[in-house]
Amino acid sequence: MIRWALRNAKAKLTGWTASFVPEWVGAVLLCQPLAVPIRLRAKGSVGAEDSVSIDALADEVSLSKGEVAAAVLDVYLPPELFFERRLVLPVTACDKLQEVALLDLQSRTPFELADIYWRLGRPAKKNSVIEVSQWIVRREDVQSWKHNLERNGYRVCKLFVDIDSAPLPVVDFSDEILPGRQTFRKLNIALACTALLSLFSAWLYPGWSARIDTRVLQLELDTLRSQALLERHKVEEIRQTEAQKTTLVDAVMLRPLLVDTLRELTISLEDDVWVSSMAFNTSRVVITGEAGNSAAEAVLSLGERSGFGNPRISGPVSRTARGSEQFEITLDLGAPG
Repeated sequence: MIRWALRNAKAKLTGWTASFVPEWVGAVLLCQPLAVPIRLRAKGSVGAEDSVSIDALADEVSLSKGEVAAAVLDVYLPPELFFERRLVLPVTACDKLQEVALLDLQSRTPFELADIYWRLGRPAKKNSVIEVSQWIVRREDVQSWKHNLERNGYRVCKLFVDIDSAPLPVVDFSDEILPGRQTFRKLNIALACTALLSLFSAWLYPGWSARIDTRVLQLELDTLRSQALLERHKVEEIRQTEAQKTTLVDAVMLRPLLVDTLRELTISLEDDVWVSSMAFNTSRVVITGEAGNSAAEAVLSLGERSGFGNPRISGPVSRTARGSEQFEITLDLGAPG
């Protein structure tokens, strides 16, 4: 059913395109010979003004008045010169109409395929069957008509059966008129495919180029990220180095203060006072030790010196077996004496 619908759509599209596309376009792209149409009417019938009597196939051909004779003709023949067979086929045969019609032609008619030309018309679907006309003409008759027209100076391109619905080409002599047209048609198809491929490539190129640029930028971004991590490590190393330098500078700056503090302690303390440990910073000093007489006297002696402020006992005082007192004294530095 889908193929049937697509086939009908294709037929309608072909007919619509043929009505808008100039004939020379088909001649150039498909290597189809340009032919002048000539319609033949049956004996005793009245046809259109541009039609010619069927006697022209036997006599000299004369075209309508004012029309220039052409070397190539498309001949439209009345249905009376053809044998029409009506085929009624099941819908399931819609995909193989040509094969079924050929088999039916060989099995139900006395015609030999070498002696006839045949063509299927446009199929019509009715209820659950397909009705299609099979138009047949003898090769002997076609050759006779063709020979007579050639004798009168004309070459036949196509023979049509001129039916009311739409003329149907039954015989095609285009390959005889243009022997190399199949080669040129393939060349045109190749050129058309090349042009379409070029247009498609031109349409895809910006996206493809942008994709490559994106990859390059991504690589650059990854490189910059790696460099940023390396720089961060370098910054951390510099910070550590600066901290070490600061520590060194502090130590250098505090060294005179430490020396001065030791000198002041040595002068301030009595001879019977021994210092066992000292904790030093820029604001205070904490010393521990033993006093021979009294730890309070050591505090008083320290308070008399300039540079020491608020000397005080900051820990417990205990007496040893030797009779001396153990102490912990805290001094503030930088206080005036």
